[in-house]
Amino acid sequence: MEAIPLDRGDIRWVFPDADQGQPAAFRPLLAEVDARVRHLAARLGAGPDGAADEHGRETGGGLWFRRVEGIHLAGVFALVGTPALTWTLGLYVPRRCLWDITPGPPWEVHAEVVAGCDRDECRGDHSEEMDGWIHESPSDAVTGLLEAADWLLARQADGAGARVAAHRDQPNS
Repeated sequence: MEAIPLDRGDIRWVFPDADQGQPAAFRPLLAEVDARVRHLAARLGAGPDGAADEHGRETGGGLWFRRVEGIHLAGVFALVGTPALTWTLGLYVPRRCLWDITPGPPWEVHAEVVAGCDRDECRGDHSEEMDGWIHESPSDAVTGLLEAADWLLARQADGAGARVAAHRDQPNS
């Protein structure tokens, strides 16, 4: 799997059938999402000592495309990691199986705050999520991604991270 920064990718990887002018119209919205992710990272203090994503990069670096080699479709993702929590954001085509390379519609937008738990008595990760936002048009999907970034910022402001971590730290949770 390949991770490509937003400024080096092509939104047509996510929306291959988008109308000619749409990709250019999406750039300012994606730049706004990217700025919100970086703002969230700054608020959380996720910098050089933040957790690394699955590609070994530091988190809080904004949006990036994730592509599987040989498949020309991609999703747009962000991850902000702190020692206690992971904040994720994504826009992608929901897949029925690994071999499904059908382009959208639909597109799904997902955002989540996760506190992993590796204690023996834990029953898995603890999270708050905004899931299942299904969009039938590229414009709605990109707007949904911006709304999801705002949802993450609001969760940080209202203390969701502390709630998720506190739930994780309860015995037998």
